[in-house]
Amino acid sequence: MGPRPVPPLAAASAGVLVALCVSSSEAFAPRGRTARVPAVRRTRLAPLSVLRDLSDYSESDFGWEEGPELTAQSLDIHDVLLQRSIQTMYRYLGDTRNEMKAEWLLGFQNHTHLGDGSKWHSVIGLRLHFTDYYRHLFLAPVSEFTVRYQVGRPEGWTPPAAEDGAEEDAEEDSSGEARDTPASSTGPHPDLMGWQAAAASRRRNPYLQEKSYRTYTETLDPKLIAASLMSVSKSLSKEWREDLAILASVDSSESRLEERQRERAFTKRCRENPDADECRVDYENWRTPAFEMVERGREDSTPLRRFNFELLQRTATILAAKSLQTDLAFLAMSEQQSAAELLWFDKFMADWWRGLAEVTPVSRADGTDVGLNPVSDALFAALEHRPPVLGDDYMVDPTSLAERLYEQRESACRLLIKQLDETDNILDNIANECSHRVRLEQLLFL
Repeated sequence: MGPRPVPPLAAASAGVLVALCVSSSEAFAPRGRTARVPAVRRTRLAPLSVLRDLSDYSESDFGWEEGPELTAQSLDIHDVLLQRSIQTMYRYLGDTRNEMKAEWLLGFQNHTHLGDGSKWHSVIGLRLHFTDYYRHLFLAPVSEFTVRYQVGRPEGWTPPAAEDGAEEDAEEDSSGEARDTPASSTGPHPDLMGWQAAAASRRRNPYLQEKSYRTYTETLDPKLIAASLMSVSKSLSKEWREDLAILASVDSSESRLEERQRERAFTKRCRENPDADECRVDYENWRTPAFEMVERGREDSTPLRRFNFELLQRTATILAAKSLQTDLAFLAMSEQQSAAELLWFDKFMADWWRGLAEVTPVSRADGTDVGLNPVSDALFAALEHRPPVLGDDYMVDPTSLAERLYEQRESACRLLIKQLDETDNILDNIANECSHRVRLEQLLFL
């Protein structure tokens, strides 16, 4: 049977679909294997090399012939939420010295690349969808691990010789007693350093020099980890709804009008007083971001909240650009002006898709981080400062497109808030479904 012909309408629709990354399926595929890439006429992007070059990649980890695929249609705010939940919980477990569970969590379904979020900062990174991951985690078998540790040497403990051994040797005389040090010494006052005598006594005790080890068995129940991870996801969902509301407010026409007025007032002040301290930097670097102003009054934020806000900006900007391109494509069927704007905007966005979707470390070489200079803000600044383009029967005004993109991003934020409103119900349903399945299996095997 030959290939089925594609209707003209379907072909035209495929031409206007905007992909986050049409080659992400290639990037997620194993080395040496050709992945299926959907044919899209517009916006063809370079591979992001996501997960391809990781040393921990193994085709058997998935059980799929070509590995996981990520397309524009699969960009889901809940997938981003789960990814950041894993990274946040990994930090919590590390802070509580529970490295075994932390490493097991990253190793589950081969997500070791995520780490604590310092090196993997992106809107993509999961190998499973949000609901599939939680179902696998709930139904995973209980595991037991044997832990071996040295008596008197807690995990992470640093030997005194590496920390203060040199200082202790310098502070002791030949009799082993601590000597007085001048008050001008850079360290603490000698009266506050009584622990040095105790440290010297321990080094002279021969019984403490013999290393002894103990072992114990640690039981790891994935259901308990799933419950803890769900709690983190619910907490992040609540935070994200608050932060998306902030971003939507900033993108509203009223807020942008007030911002332009503040910028004009700033420019006027600096024109009249060019030597003022505030005029030493540009307005973009002088103003305080909206999120930073709000964050100063909060005390219960999760550790990655500021960087999560940057990912929310990316996600909303991606959805806004896709929506604007779709609207322009629809209008382009009857308006030459919209057709010219679509072609110009497609070309403009081609330079930004990678920056919006790529994996980046949190810290940058210049000492800043992704939260201080979001790529989304740079995109809008570049769009607003592009000159108009004149044609025979049209004029493309990038400033006008920027205003429309702001409107689309405000709508995208409202939509994401509604989707996150369902997070608690989705997680509760998954937990109930998996619990019922476990009880049913237990009954079947009685």
